[in-house]
Amino acid sequence: MKKLVLAALLATFAAGASAADKINFGVSATYPPFESLDASNKIVGFDIDLATALCKQMQADCTFTNHAFDSLIPALKFKKYDAGYLWYGYYP
Repeated sequence: MKKLVLAALLATFAAGASAADKINFGVSATYPPFESLDASNKIVGFDIDLATALCKQMQADCTFTNHAFDSLIPALKFKKYDAGYLWYGYYP
């Protein structure tokens, strides 16, 4: 299942990257270990590492911008970012 999700992500971002070669991600960096800010305010985490690896594979220049979770979806709708990377957790 994880491989299927990764393949879908790669296909989604690859289509957009071929036209622009630059992807601007909006990220809510408040969910360690997936997305968070380190001591130097750099966005780090598993999701960032995964997206960076996908960008490298696609030869795309990717940037990550920290954005408040509550307004990230509207920012995507208004095309402030090309893609969003959010942690939607499941808590039973």
